[in-house]
Amino acid sequence: MAFLSVAAGCACGDVPAGAKPAFVRIQANSGVMDLTLMQTGKVFTLVDGVQAERFPGKQAFYYINGQYYGHELSGFHPVAGTRMAIMKLLLPPGENPTDYWRIQPSEKATALVVVPDSEALVETKRNPQRNVLPSWYEDKTEYRPTKFAPKFPLIESKVNASYLKRSDATWQDAIGRAGLTHVEAEHVPTDSLYATSQSRRYGLPSTHIFDGSGKKRGQDLTRDEMRQAAEAFGPFGLLGDQFGEGELWFPTDSDQAFWFYERAREIAADPQCKWPTVFFGTYGGFTNYNVRSWSGPDGGKVTPISEAFRKFYDNPALATQSCSYFERMYRVIDGNVLWYPQNFSYAGDLYQRVHSIQVMKMGQAQKVPVRRTYLLWWNGIECNDNGAIHNGYGWEHITTNPAGKSISSEHPSVDLNTAIGMCLIGGFVVGDGVIGWDNNIQFDGDPNTVGREETWNAAGDDKNVKRAERYGYPTAPISVLSAQFIASQWYQSCSRTTGSDWKYARYRVDGGEWIEPEANGSTILVRANAAEPSRQGVALARQKGQAVDWVFQNPMWLPSEQHTVTVEAGGKSWSQMVKGNEVVLCNETIAPKD
Repeated sequence: MAFLSVAAGCACGDVPAGAKPAFVRIQANSGVMDLTLMQTGKVFTLVDGVQAERFPGKQAFYYINGQYYGHELSGFHPVAGTRMAIMKLLLPPGENPTDYWRIQPSEKATALVVVPDSEALVETKRNPQRNVLPSWYEDKTEYRPTKFAPKFPLIESKVNASYLKRSDATWQDAIGRAGLTHVEAEHVPTDSLYATSQSRRYGLPSTHIFDGSGKKRGQDLTRDEMRQAAEAFGPFGLLGDQFGEGELWFPTDSDQAFWFYERAREIAADPQCKWPTVFFGTYGGFTNYNVRSWSGPDGGKVTPISEAFRKFYDNPALATQSCSYFERMYRVIDGNVLWYPQNFSYAGDLYQRVHSIQVMKMGQAQKVPVRRTYLLWWNGIECNDNGAIHNGYGWEHITTNPAGKSISSEHPSVDLNTAIGMCLIGGFVVGDGVIGWDNNIQFDGDPNTVGREETWNAAGDDKNVKRAERYGYPTAPISVLSAQFIASQWYQSCSRTTGSDWKYARYRVDGGEWIEPEANGSTILVRANAAEPSRQGVALARQKGQAVDWVFQNPMWLPSEQHTVTVEAGGKSWSQMVKGNEVVLCNETIAPKD
């Protein structure tokens, strides 16, 4: 239930056993999983009120923040202030969630949960150097950054592109919010090819633009046809494509792809185009180096520190042989590394995406012109291995005037912390920016407005709910898309150290042994290779003068874990408490010597 306070109660401190504190729960399919938070003293316990015996012949599979947890949720004690995404699947015993294709909506559920923390404000005041969630963010389903985030020009010319997602937001006002650089093109009207509004347009044309060509195969499209198609898009501020899909699809490194961007660059080079343009090709195109599993050359699973991955750090010249991008596409487009989570075990995706971005940038550094690489992402889980488990989740939103429940069927979502870490570390720290993907739906900001096609069940006699012309208040948690804007706002706090390079830093956990970075730059592989269930975290830092910025995340730590992490940067050690997989970004200052 969207933004549901389960019961009034104390969020922290000594309380009687069995108390039910208020907590945030955004839920889909509550008939399959109905979560309650219990509290005894300072210990929280998350309980699923839907027991397995209600589903004879089925076994539950629980996933927490992208990791398989077990067949039962009992005994799970999240730490105060943690956030989590929980998935539950019901399968016959012996079946594997990835392989079982007959699962029904009545056999799966998901929820986003936030455990209360009454001491959070006190901790924030103690740690002014640590970035916290911005005041404009709220744990609702609503998407708020394009309306409420502060405005600033993003440092280091990083790209930060996304969608409006709100019917009460305008592209003119949204630009600059949390450093937003480009808005999905349909929201940015233009009356001429070189209108200045083109500079803010973010386009992803599909092969439908060739529907009138009369061709049966995309690879039959001629150079003239591709050049003509590009003439409508060339001066876009940000341009990619979806040419790898549809009946007229063609390979992302084909002649057709090259011809399209070749002409787009010519148009952008015209003196009438007075703004910088970014072309990044097919989103998630196989042209780019994009590791989605630790597999060797023959397709078999290998370790992250195997030669298949480590060779690029031992000999960076090999990065230009990592993918077809470096054969000729680098001449016309930048690179992009895709993160669409493709299964419920997504926690370790950060290691793979950071490695992929690093290899792309290694190769780009050896080519002329030197291009850039962006993270392209979405918060929904889209499981290519099993379409039966990645959609059909009935997200529920509670209306209050009149009382009722609206429901819409959508994908499950990743947790907020994983998304922040991916955007901040992968996109802004290691990469050259973040490009968000979604649809161009604009939702209503009134929590009591229901979409035209959504199911709404009245809780009382009043059935006169307010219906939007198309889309009402969101039921699914598109608020997680805010992670990109949280990351960009945090990254802006690193303005004192611009011009310095981010480097992997040594760190330790709970006063243990120091974990050292690798001399050849392959630190991300070693971190990924560390034994489960607690893979090593990722720590990076940079320094300029007395200013030090450092970031840490361990995407594998569960919400039931709490550790003191000490990072060494600028010749000093800096410590912070880390709860679960939360991201820590600190802006430190080295005190001058007496």
